[in-house]
Amino acid sequence: MIKQLYLLVLLFINVAASSAPSPVAEKGVLDLSSQQAEKQNIALDGEWGFYWKQFIEPGKFDSIMPDHYGKVPSYWTSYDEAIPGITGTGFATYRLKIILPRDFHDSLTLKIPVFDTSYELFLDGKKIARNGKTGTSEATSHPSYYPLIHSFKYTKDTMELVIHVSNFSHRRGGFWMNMSLGESNYMQKKHEQKKIINYALLGILFGTFVLFLVFFMFERSRWSFLYFSLASLGMFLRLVNTGFYPGNIMIDQPWIWTIRMEYLGSFATLIFGALYLDQFFRSRFMHKIVVGNALFFAVLCIIVLFTQPTIFTFGVYFLFTFGILFLGYYILRSFSGMIRLKHPSTAFFFSMLIILGAAVNDTLVSLSISPFNSEYLLSLSFLLFILVQISILIDQWIKTYKEKISIHEKLENVNKNLEKIISKRTHELNQSNKELKQTLEMKEKVFSIIAHDLRSPVASQVQYSELMLEKFKDSENAKIIRELQRLSSSSLDLIENLLHWGRQQRSNIQYQPQAVRLNEIIDEIRLLMKYTLDEKKITLSIEVPPELNAWCDRTLLNICLRNVFSNAIKFTPVQGDISIQASSENGTVTINIQDSGIGMDKERFTSILSGNVDSTPGTIGEKGTGLGLVVVREMIKINKGSFLMESKPGKGTSVKFTLPGKP
Repeated sequence: MIKQLYLLVLLFINVAASSAPSPVAEKGVLDLSSQQAEKQNIALDGEWGFYWKQFIEPGKFDSIMPDHYGKVPSYWTSYDEAIPGITGTGFATYRLKIILPRDFHDSLTLKIPVFDTSYELFLDGKKIARNGKTGTSEATSHPSYYPLIHSFKYTKDTMELVIHVSNFSHRRGGFWMNMSLGESNYMQKKHEQKKIINYALLGILFGTFVLFLVFFMFERSRWSFLYFSLASLGMFLRLVNTGFYPGNIMIDQPWIWTIRMEYLGSFATLIFGALYLDQFFRSRFMHKIVVGNALFFAVLCIIVLFTQPTIFTFGVYFLFTFGILFLGYYILRSFSGMIRLKHPSTAFFFSMLIILGAAVNDTLVSLSISPFNSEYLLSLSFLLFILVQISILIDQWIKTYKEKISIHEKLENVNKNLEKIISKRTHELNQSNKELKQTLEMKEKVFSIIAHDLRSPVASQVQYSELMLEKFKDSENAKIIRELQRLSSSSLDLIENLLHWGRQQRSNIQYQPQAVRLNEIIDEIRLLMKYTLDEKKITLSIEVPPELNAWCDRTLLNICLRNVFSNAIKFTPVQGDISIQASSENGTVTINIQDSGIGMDKERFTSILSGNVDSTPGTIGEKGTGLGLVVVREMIKINKGSFLMESKPGKGTSVKFTLPGKP
């Protein structure tokens, strides 16, 4: 609940800050001379000089009058009354003169948005930024999306901004998001904060997709889990291809696929979001509409894949119209349930009300007519919806657990009077007790698997935050990044504890043997551990015949090798050696992993072989749970093999185990 309130406050602060009065340009001039020094972020909105189908170089405007003083931000098609016949495709020049206050002369930063669909930006005649390649035709231009910030020192009283924009790829062109100017430290800090939030949202959305997909795999009758998982994936794809456009950073994808993935993600969110809500607010008539909506947008997805943006981007009108209508309907349904004091309906009502507000905001932003805010908010509001759904799920689990505890207590009371109950009734009660235990065991297994699937994205977030902390340790954002790193590490510790608990509770592990090519699985683990090997400068030697197979469960062998190899790296000093050898004799495969690490004394060696759990820090302080070798021994037994370990202090450790070579 505290996190939900925090997000609500964040949304309202963002909107309030965006709606604060700011100076606007008039007739191509923005006068900031009377602004106070504490005005650290000023949107360069208002009337810019607009020169249609002209690329005018800086310094050559004296004898050229603008075709129109166009409102910015907006698409240039909105200038149709002043410039009859203007179309979405074409090229133009924007110009703005800024009169600066003295307080802004020291260090300034420009926040430069994306343009539809390419631009060149000149500051006092000097080119400082570009996206793609501008041109006077489709053949001479190239679209691109990548928002930038540009910092510079300024000592003059006025500055001139000239922007060449061309668009031959989108249905509309121009300056549709605002540019802002402000004091450098403030602007850069805000930029980094938004970037951190953006990447954190990506991690949460992807983690939600995996989490609810796992839920569905174990409860196939709960289609709502699958729908919510796919809706989260859709929102993830949308966020990857908007905002900071991290998709363009991760892979150098063509501009057209950036647009396609944005629309595919948005359509998928609407399709599966509506199907998800239909599971909670069942109505035969509304179900037909939801299915029809899914089929309609599935057709739009095909259109997105096989047509150009000048065609498929018209789908945004259907997206926001249908989305707002569906949200409005389900808000009314949840409000009706809230009146009847139904707890889930109350949570749905408030979360969907916020999503509706964010959807309206995003609609206005995409049309460049928002009077309040210039940022997309739907992904952030969807995070609140995720928290609500998880809280509802946890509440249901708690109720189910209490019911099972109550049933268990009743069974115990009945067992105290077994002499008074006939043999048939005793058999029935024992059978019920057995089914109850099986159900609890299944829940424990599900809980442990969930902890496994959550660990990887959280561990990645820990590593990413550590890298950011190292890179920005002296910046003003260090405190924020350090807090993010601390929270991520705490989350990872929690998941590790859950995984530990799950392993203790589980009493049955599936064993599915097959022929496993050893050099392939060893190479996979080597690549997984490459970063740690390089960090400690460890020399690794692998001697495995290329065609050597073992008959075992591939997943269990992967866990065994990963644990043993991880321990070898952990206790091998910097610039140490690790060797992996495998051989076959008389139908038995032997794998030996040996390191030149610190080894262990006889007491420690005996403790591990006896199954005691005790974690020891590595050579550079690496931490663990102490469960590794205990798990390896048990899994080797399941794979019908044997386990042998030898170690001497200061000489290193050798872990050797055997596996069947064939069935």
